[in-house]
Order: sequence, then C-alpha cells, then structure tokens
Amino acid sequence: MVWPVLTLVCLTLLWEAAVILFAIDPWMLPRPTAVVTILWEKRLLFWMHTRQTLFETLAGLTLATVAASLTATIMLWVPALKKALYPLITLSQTIPMIALAPLLTVWLGFGWLPKLVVIVLTCYFPIVVSLSDGFAQTDRQKTNLLLTLGASRRQRFRWLDWPAALPYFFTGLRMAATYAVLAAVVAEWLGARAGLGVLLTRSAKSFQTAQLFATVVIISLLSLALLGLVNLIAARALRWQQPVVRSTYQESL
Repeated sequence: MVWPVLTLVCLTLLWEAAVILFAIDPWMLPRPTAVVTILWEKRLLFWMHTRQTLFETLAGLTLATVAASLTATIMLWVPALKKALYPLITLSQTIPMIALAPLLTVWLGFGWLPKLVVIVLTCYFPIVVSLSDGFAQTDRQKTNLLLTLGASRRQRFRWLDWPAALPYFFTGLRMAATYAVLAAVVAEWLGARAGLGVLLTRSAKSFQTAQLFATVVIISLLSLALLGLVNLIAARALRWQQPVVRSTYQESL
C-alpha cells in the first residue's frame, strides 16, 4: 500500500512542477494545489451534489444486490428457469447503457427514478453471474451427504450452497461497487437536476477545469470508499470460512 501512495505523490508533484515550468494555462490543466483549493472553497457545493450521487449509488447498489441474489437463488432452485433466463441476462449486457439512459429519462423524467434504474441495471449483472457461478461450485459429495442425512432443500441452501457461494458473491459485489458510482454519474450526466454528473457537465461547459478535476477526484474517492466498505463486509462475512477459502479471497483483493 505504501508504494502506490508514494507513486501517486510523486506523480502529483511532477504534475505541479510541469504546470509551473511550462506555464500551462489553468483552463487547460490546473495545478493540483488549485484543485485542492477549490475543493475547500466550494465544499458546500460539492457536498450538495455528492450527497445526491451517494444516495442514488447506495440505493441502486442495494436494490441490485437484492434482485441479483433472489434471481440467482431462484435459478438454483429451478434449473429450467436458469436455462431460460441466464442467456437473456447475458444478452442484456450487449445493450449500451449510454443509449438506454436517455430513453429512461424520457420515460421516467428527470427525477431520481431513472438514475436508480440505470444503477440497478449496471450492478445487477456481475452479482447475479458471480453468485450463479458460486452456486454451481457446490461440492456434490457434501450435497449427497446432506441428502443422505435427510436435510431439506432449505437446509442444504443455508448450510452448504450459500456458504460455498459467498466468496463468489463478494467478487461480484466488488465489481458492482466499482461500477455503481460511475453508473450514477453517467445517468446524471445525461439528464438530472443535481449530482456529480451534473456538476461535471456544468464545469466542462464553463471551462472551470479546476472544478472539473475536483469533481473527478470526488468520484474516484467515492468509488474507493464504496469498494473499501464491501471489502470490510466481505472480510467479516468470510472469517468463518475455511482458511483456504478466506486466504484465496484475500489474495484476490
């Protein structure tokens, strides 16, 4: 963790020195110190837009997680349904979200609902696919043993299927967490009244480059914070797993 931080600091110092040395216009490339300054001076403005994006992101990611978990569970319990739905779920990813988002805005207006739908659609796929793959990796010998002992379908799911799929679930959730903020920003960028996507568009159109960079920094920090939250939850949820499973997941972080 130390080396990436040192690399980032060195690149920032080189950026600052290059802007000063080559006398680059601030509207073209602002100095990092100017970005930090505007972050502080306009903190209330940034917080107002960040709050909107954060609400949409958390709500959309939560709904996508619930929907994807239910879908993967239903496909596990009804194999015929998996054969019918899985190809359609995969096919849905061929539709570019950048083309679908404007239609959602036309259909649902400029409120929070179309943004929520965009985030759910973006985060749904990696979770449902990862969880379905995790269910498919369940140890058949253990399944047969539970069947021999007379375990019900619900008991097999609780004590075998779900624990076995948990590392895969968090892998998909990590991917969804990295997409969630970007999906919210894209949805706001195409049509909204508030949010970091709106601030991004306004800053670009008015050539407020320092404010544009500051918005990008906030978006990156939000994505990292959300990913860190998922990793924290995963570390706690997987602590009762076998050491091999837990160490394998931690190595993938």
